[in-house]
This record gives sequence, structure tokens and C-alpha cells, in this order.
Amino acid sequence: MTHPSFARFAAALALLVGAPTVAEAAPDDDGVYGRLDGDLALSLGAGVGVVRDGALGAVIGRAVFVESVGLYATYADSFGGSTTVARSFSTGVELRPLFLVRFASNLQSGPPTLDMAIDSLAIGLGAHWTSPSSGGSSTPGLELGAGFEVPLFREASGPWIGVRGVLRWGASDFAGTTGPASDRGALALLTLSWQKRVTARIADAGDIRPQ
Repeated sequence: MTHPSFARFAAALALLVGAPTVAEAAPDDDGVYGRLDGDLALSLGAGVGVVRDGALGAVIGRAVFVESVGLYATYADSFGGSTTVARSFSTGVELRPLFLVRFASNLQSGPPTLDMAIDSLAIGLGAHWTSPSSGGSSTPGLELGAGFEVPLFREASGPWIGVRGVLRWGASDFAGTTGPASDRGALALLTLSWQKRVTARIADAGDIRPQ
């Protein structure tokens, strides 16, 4: 006889490698809430970025595979404001470690908003290119971020409010020299985004589907 915990883990693994859709159960009581209606979650959001001396307008896009790992890109602009940073662009990899672990262990018991907010906890590592307000070209650097999102509806596709904090370092920090103040520091983001699930078949192992 198969142990229940192993069976749940096998089902989650099968979803990871290519289930095309999971929609048999009602979105409010299956612990998934439509998050596996496709293997790729796409989102685009806009909001406010806050640095130490002012605020920026911000846009962020994401593509996350099976709610677990994906790519992000962020653009922020002061639109002529008096902040140290005139504009910046960043991109990198984002890891969301909680969803598959909690789903395989049957730990998602609602309410849906809380489940999805917990599972959205993300850690990101990437590069940024920042232009100082004093002029000059964009300079590259490293960034480390963390954040989470809260859905406004009881299912995954739709509007979400996101909070993200980012620490940034410039090339001069690793070279032991003095660089622009815009290269380093912290950035906080508050965004409103729209999420949509699509079936991209990034990984397809014979369309394995749990019964």
C-alpha cells in the first residue's frame, strides 16, 4: 500500500513536469485556487518604488513556472524628480519555495487569500543598471530581493497587491573603490499587478496527470 505522504508528493511532482490543467475541484477548496490551470504564471504590474530620498514610478513583469521558479524584470523612473536615482532597470531569477512543499504535504487549508499569500513568498537575485540623476551612463550592479503578494480575489488569476524589498550593490562595492551613491542602497516596491496562467508546456513528460 502506498503511503499517503508519498502519494501526495508524487502527485505534486507529476504536476511539476507537465500536467496541462487541474480544474476539477472547486477553486475555493482544492488548495490550488486555479494556480495550476497552466504551467506558467505571467504577471504585469505598476506601482511606486521608494528609495532613501524620494519615490519613483515602477513597472514589474514576471514569468513563474509552476509557482516555483521564474524570471522578473523591473523598471523604475523618477520622471524628473529630485531623487538620487534617475532611472533603473533590473532583471533576475526568482525562487518561490513554499508552494510545492505545502501542496505535497496537504498544508493548504485556506482561506484562499492566506494560502496564496504565503506561497507567493519569493527570493530574487539579479542585476541592475542604474542611472544617477546627476547625469552619466547606467552602471551595472547586483541586487538581492524578497517579497510577497496578496490576491484581491479568491483565485489566482486576477489582481494582486505586491510588496518587495531590494538591496543593491554597485560594481565599486566589489572593487573596493568609490562609486555613485545611486549604485547602492535599498529600494521598496508597492505594486498592483494582474496575473494570468497559460499552458506553455515548458516541461512535458507525457502529460502525466494525477488521478
